[in-house]
Amino acid sequence: MPIRDIVIDASPKEGIEQLFSWVDRFNERLQARLSCVSYAWPKSDLEEALLNPLGTAGLERRMELEIASVRDAGTKILESPDTSWCTGIAQPDDAILDHLHTADMLISIAGSSRQCVTPDPIDLAVRSGTPVLRLKGGIKAAPIGVAVVAWKDGAAARHALHASRALLALANEIQVVGVGDEVTMRRLDEVVDFLGRSGLPARAIHLPDPKGRPGEVIIDHALASGADIVISGARSERTLRDRLFGNATRQFTQCSELSWYMTG
Repeated sequence: MPIRDIVIDASPKEGIEQLFSWVDRFNERLQARLSCVSYAWPKSDLEEALLNPLGTAGLERRMELEIASVRDAGTKILESPDTSWCTGIAQPDDAILDHLHTADMLISIAGSSRQCVTPDPIDLAVRSGTPVLRLKGGIKAAPIGVAVVAWKDGAAARHALHASRALLALANEIQVVGVGDEVTMRRLDEVVDFLGRSGLPARAIHLPDPKGRPGEVIIDHALASGADIVISGARSERTLRDRLFGNATRQFTQCSELSWYMTG
């Protein structure tokens, strides 16, 4: 399915200009509708401020300035005429979640803010089921060169593979990577064949896993290959934080040197 509706996590954070620049370049071919959701919520001093009306007013003004700065940057960078904005002072996770139920993708960027709470893309992926593309900090506005599909037999990997085809169509090279005893070369070849029949030429790579740490193996391979993005599925666990992901996928999300695309 084509990508028609993209939600941008435009909450105040470091790297927001890089996020807008990357999305603008990324959307040149897609021409998707862009929805920028920019909500700010103070990181600290909230309880103290609630006891002091003047303190509350000061926090609110700071949040308004943060949002205004983000919107000013986005308005200057994003050239798509089909761009909308939704802004306010509230917890950003809930505000973004409200926009994801009919979206094709959420795009965010790794970064923090000294003033504001930053949304958790992992929880947003789990709670909405919407694919999330989290860009690495400092990313340049360039096409996707190498995309690594981290494959392990199961529903999560299948879901990610099917959901990412429109994104993979923009990559110059696709690698389907499996590790150790988790997957056979035969299965990797089947995934490559599936992508080929979708008009997405790819190659299969099976890597040894001598230490029993498949996540580290794939990360090392992705970095060595100059990969721009790692595509992975998420698997449900018992608690919200642990729903996502087995150990390997958690390692992807914690690697600041890679961008990742994940489905919940």
